Amino acid sequence: MSRICILHIGVTKTGTTTIQHSLDCNRKILSATGYQMLPNKLRKGNSDYLLALSHSKNKLNQETQDVYSKFFNNDKSNIILTSEQFSVIGANDRDFFKRTFDFLFSFDFKVYVILFVRNQKEWILSDYIQDVKGGGVYSLEKYIQISLENEPEKYDLYKLINCLKNSGVNLIIRPYLRDIRKKWKAEMCFYSSLPYFRLPLQKLVEKIKDQNTLRPSRSAIDEIITFNKVYRSNFNKDIDLYNSLKKSFKEVVNALAEIHASKEPLALSKHWENQIEKVYRNGNNELCNEFKDLKRVLIFD
Repeated sequence: MSRICILHIGVTKTGTTTIQHSLDCNRKILSATGYQMLPNKLRKGNSDYLLALSHSKNKLNQETQDVYSKFFNNDKSNIILTSEQFSVIGANDRDFFKRTFDFLFSFDFKVYVILFVRNQKEWILSDYIQDVKGGGVYSLEKYIQISLENEPEKYDLYKLINCLKNSGVNLIIRPYLRDIRKKWKAEMCFYSSLPYFRLPLQKLVEKIKDQNTLRPSRSAIDEIITFNKVYRSNFNKDIDLYNSLKKSFKEVVNALAEIHASKEPLALSKHWENQIEKVYRNGNNELCNEFKDLKRVLIFD
């Protein structure tokens, strides 16, 4: 009987960080039900981004694949892999998924791909906030313009899903409902998607705090961009080397967001909403015709 490999691929800004943190905290219950993940020491964190990068055409890395091969061969359990880098790279390199899946199929895995999807307007807005929090200096309008002109496939769920549908894997698509149901939990939706991990087991899962609740106002974003331009940019070469710098910059961002928390929320203008709809409406409608559950998030108002 083939083992199962759960491959959670994102997309970005759909609770991926929270899901990964929850998986890490619940290794014991997952192991008891037959699911294993690589030790964080081997994967250099709590996600499998290195495995995703190892199958990128520009960064093929046999050493990383050897690490995973050894683990797959030595442990006969079902496997969970998770990184939004799989969908990020796959959106621009359609052969990436074939390379990745062929690698997993070589271990006789039955592959289940779990994909969360989000309305592009909320998705791009959330991606922009994340970019600014990480040091970005573009205005929202400039960021959207660049995204739609230079990398529209990044948000093209229709092309991504069609690519996955033709790859020989079992595709599990879940709508990201946090934008319309504030108490919705991405990690619990993820657990409900796992074969053999049913409701009695889900009740044993250790609850965790949402890992990404920060939603800065427009004023806060303006302040953070100013900070990035005049101060943070001076340390760009050192940030990845010193965890203390990363922590300090994160604390400044959080403080600026709290100071301006009561002010006007960041939102898309009607012009940019229309531009986003123009690019993705037809594809979204096609997906909703096939996957009725996605209407709650993909149909534009």
